[in-house]
Parts: sequence; C-alpha cells; structure tokens
Amino acid sequence: MKKNLLIIAALLLVAGTLQAATVTYTNTSAMANDADTTIGLSKFDVALGTLTGVYIQYRTLVSGVSVAVDNDSAAEQTGTARVQNLVNHFSVENSVLTPSFGQAVQLGDLQISQSQAFLLQATGADPLGFTPTGGSDYAIWTPGTLMGVGGGDLSSLVFAQYQGSGSFNATIHSIFSTTATFNGTDGYFQGNTPSGAFDGTVTYTYSPIPEPATAPLMALVAAIGFLIRRRFIA
Repeated sequence: MKKNLLIIAALLLVAGTLQAATVTYTNTSAMANDADTTIGLSKFDVALGTLTGVYIQYRTLVSGVSVAVDNDSAAEQTGTARVQNLVNHFSVENSVLTPSFGQAVQLGDLQISQSQAFLLQATGADPLGFTPTGGSDYAIWTPGTLMGVGGGDLSSLVFAQYQGSGSFNATIHSIFSTTATFNGTDGYFQGNTPSGAFDGTVTYTYSPIPEPATAPLMALVAAIGFLIRRRFIA
C-alpha cells in the first residue's frame, strides 16, 4: 500500500511538470495626437508547444494633464476642467474574436473622458481674463495618468493568426485635448496638450513540448500505471 502511494506521488509530480505555461509580450509607443500610431506584438512560437489560449489587451494612456480655471465673475460659479482622448480609428491586423464572437477590443473602450468640478468664489478683483492668482477664485487640476483599456480572451477559431514568426500590428488614431466649462459668465481657463501613450500586451497559454529527458520518464510512468492497473484488476 505504501509503495503504491509512493508511485502515485511520482505520477502527480510528473503531471505537475506538464502543466500549461505562459509567455507574454508587451510593446509601448508614444501616442501621436491626431495621427496614426502603430505598435507590433510578437506571434506565438510554435516550437514552444501547443497553443491553448490567447489573451490580448490594448491601452491608451494620457498623462501630464494640467487644466487651470479662473472665475472673473462677481458671483461664485462652478468651473469644470476636462480632458478627453477621442479615438476615431483602431484596427488590428489579426482577428480579435472573443468566444462569444464579439470584438475583444471596442474603439470606445480606449477613449478617455474625465472631468473635475471646482466651486470658484467671486473674483478677487484680478484683471478680466485668465489670471492664475492662486486665490479662492482659481483652481488647477492635475489628475495624473488616465487610462482607457480594452481586451479579452480570444476564440480558438483565430489562434492560427497568432502563431508563427514575426509580429502583428495594431494602429490607433486619436485626438486628446483639455477644455473647461463654466456655469456662469466671465470664466476663463488654461489647458495644455498632454502626453499620450499606446501599448499592447498579448499572453499566450500553451502546453509545452516535453524535453527529451522527460520523454523516457513519461514512458516509465505510463508503464508503472499499467502495472498498477493490472494488479488492481487481478
């Protein structure tokens, strides 16, 4: 009985060495404003094993946003700082079908629209127009890095497009800008053109090809399993 337990433990150990493995590739590029940006991601090397899963993700990132709002009205009012990344084109050379036959990445997933409202007190008697006084009639918004994300597991029907040598490309065209709105009169703002980045990640899950040294061990395990089965049948 104890011997059989040892054999079963050996079987489990070998089975553990044959678990699925993953390999991930990532690429990032500065995202041009109102122009095409293209990145490439590596295909799966079939020499590694048999492909069992593909997960793909694309992101847009906007950073360095700065929007300042100034109230020059005699009454308090709300000033709302805004930043947008409007994606008007996104394409991938390969199919991005999910198992439900929908697109893994929608154009709208990669868009960014964020805002921050500030209650601005009445003007501090500064001149008409944008004047960064730093007083209660003034506010500045610096939200850090903002992100739009789209991705998902892909259908096995398109695995062939992700295997082989070389890479596949994804192209995006977006416009990012800063603005502000006010709920009253004599509201002024100053915004900037932030920095953009476009990146992609593909993760392949696969069953590795057994190493040459592992093959005899697998044969031995199979033989032991056959003998155990014969013994129990007897």
